[in-house]
Amino acid sequence: MSDSDRTALLRVALDDLVALCDRHDATADPEARFRLAGEVMEQVKALPGVVAGIRARDVGDLWAAEELTLAALAGRLKVSKARADQLVRVSRETVAHLEET
Repeated sequence: MSDSDRTALLRVALDDLVALCDRHDATADPEARFRLAGEVMEQVKALPGVVAGIRARDVGDLWAAEELTLAALAGRLKVSKARADQLVRVSRETVAHLEET
């Protein structure tokens, strides 16, 4: 996934959030605003997942492009070898999930 694809993915998530906030602000009914505020909260909660997915693909790209060992990847990312292994596994799962959809 290219940097522009990653940026586009995050931009879509943020644009959706802004549009929802605009709908909230334009709604006169307090009960409807309350429901929309709940939707805003759910989207805000989902943003770390979007960023984590981007980060996971970045780790996978780095690992594959440079054919690093886990120890070398851990050193580059300044994390433990166990954490590097976890990030690579998440990267593989993320890529597999994206290919399924």
